[in-house]
Amino acid sequence: TSRHHDQIRTMNQSKSNESWTGIAIGFIAGSILTPTIAYYFSNSEKSGVTVGFITGSVFAVAVVRSFFDSSNDDHASLRRDLISRRSLRGSTQLSAKNFTNVVANDQHINFLSDIVSRLWGHLNIALSEKIREAVEPTLKGMGMHFTKVDMGSTPIILDNIVVDELKAGGKQCTFNMDVVWTGNCNIKIKHNTLPSFGIANITLEGRMQFVMKPLTDVIPCVEAVQFAFINPPKFDLDFTGIVAIANANAITNKIVNVVEESLTSMMVLPNRMLIKLDPFCKILNAYTPPLGVARITAVNGGDFANINKAFGKDDIPDIYLEISLGDRKCKTKTIVDCVDPRWDESMDFVLSGYDQKLNIKAYDAKDSLLDTNHVVGVAEIAAGELILSGGKKNVRVPLQVKHVNTGAYIALNFELCPLISSPESYENPLKSSNDLGGLMTIIVIQAHKLPIPKEEAATCVNVTCGMKKFTTGVVAYVPEYDGLPGCDVLNPFYDTIFEVPLDLEMLMKKIPSVVFELVNGEKQILGKLEVPYTEFIASPNATTIESRQIGDAGAH
Repeated sequence: TSRHHDQIRTMNQSKSNESWTGIAIGFIAGSILTPTIAYYFSNSEKSGVTVGFITGSVFAVAVVRSFFDSSNDDHASLRRDLISRRSLRGSTQLSAKNFTNVVANDQHINFLSDIVSRLWGHLNIALSEKIREAVEPTLKGMGMHFTKVDMGSTPIILDNIVVDELKAGGKQCTFNMDVVWTGNCNIKIKHNTLPSFGIANITLEGRMQFVMKPLTDVIPCVEAVQFAFINPPKFDLDFTGIVAIANANAITNKIVNVVEESLTSMMVLPNRMLIKLDPFCKILNAYTPPLGVARITAVNGGDFANINKAFGKDDIPDIYLEISLGDRKCKTKTIVDCVDPRWDESMDFVLSGYDQKLNIKAYDAKDSLLDTNHVVGVAEIAAGELILSGGKKNVRVPLQVKHVNTGAYIALNFELCPLISSPESYENPLKSSNDLGGLMTIIVIQAHKLPIPKEEAATCVNVTCGMKKFTTGVVAYVPEYDGLPGCDVLNPFYDTIFEVPLDLEMLMKKIPSVVFELVNGEKQILGKLEVPYTEFIASPNATTIESRQIGDAGAH
């Protein structure tokens, strides 16, 4: 052990010059990029200075950490043990407890979180308004609305930043970081007919991916940043005042589901949020396509246990699987009375990142009102582990319950299928509702010449494709930003990307048209536009990029 410490000490001494050089370069980069990005971004967003400062600081942290190596033996050991570097075989997230232990001994790790802490007063206001905008429309449909949204005084913790090699011919920089938050929020919700209640605490843990693209040779060298959770984050709400409501559990479950669905639809891969640092950045240049489609075949399972009963015969389980990746979930058929079920069912998922995880849950199905389906085993696999095999792999996955092996297992086949633009691919018959025939990408960029007074502008675009419905963010008039680049509310930028997997139901009915609806406020419809799928499927590379008139008042 002492020899090992001596080797580390010698290595650290030999690298001390490089360490201080890295620190200097990192802080110079941060000091240059922070005000520059803030300037660009503040022209188009309320939180421009805040986001610009954080983004510039990320550059500094990335450079510092690429050079930095500790000269303290205990510090280096703790850092190796608690902060494992991500590889293609997966990533390690920091829990709130582990992070507290680390920052107590390692001040530089808390650098970015320290910035967030000092800016939390501004971030709190911005996040509170964003949550209200995203969740309240759904709450209103349930007879509820916010009366107060305050994210509290406890800031979000950001750490474990890992920067990847440049991609897309040197035009894309990607980095991942852990997000840990135990917030003491103050959120009040009013029901139309029931007593008011609130949310006192929010717990959120996950790992986020940031994509800086495109890169340029002009300061700030980044035109846009996209970000999303790589996998659905761990999420929990602590309700207050709910005990006075008779059907409290049903209401709280609905609210949790609404928040989770809103979060997933907005910022869990493949869905990303976009921030333009250059107001003139073209979103088509920032778009990051998926890696492909992951086709998972649930082959069979084995060694499931019978359910012991106090009276009568033991119950032989009826097993089915629920498999999810990103924002998509698929189920297999149920195999009745069998401890060694066989499914041979395939299901497709859009794969957007190597660190995405395939989550598997095995259920024992019940057909009685007095007995509900219950989980008999869970497992997860990092997509990177499967991709390293060359795009195809057979795996046998052990199942656990509360982190204890049950003895049961699931056999899966994995295949990564590339996306191609040939129209012939849409004509191949699908075998089940879990299969995908393709992926439709809809990008809403900008509207022109809106026929309304700018002071009344609060517009968005509703997009419908078959049973799928999407909505862009709202672009509203803000007097202090009137006239700034990218802030013309009568020619607004929406810059929103929607990805629609083409499943069996869509292909059986023929791929539906895409309908765009330009809306101002809650009810004023400025126009509708329908684009038949036959138009873009016949276009070069099955892609159509153009501007069309919407409505009768001259808007495009």
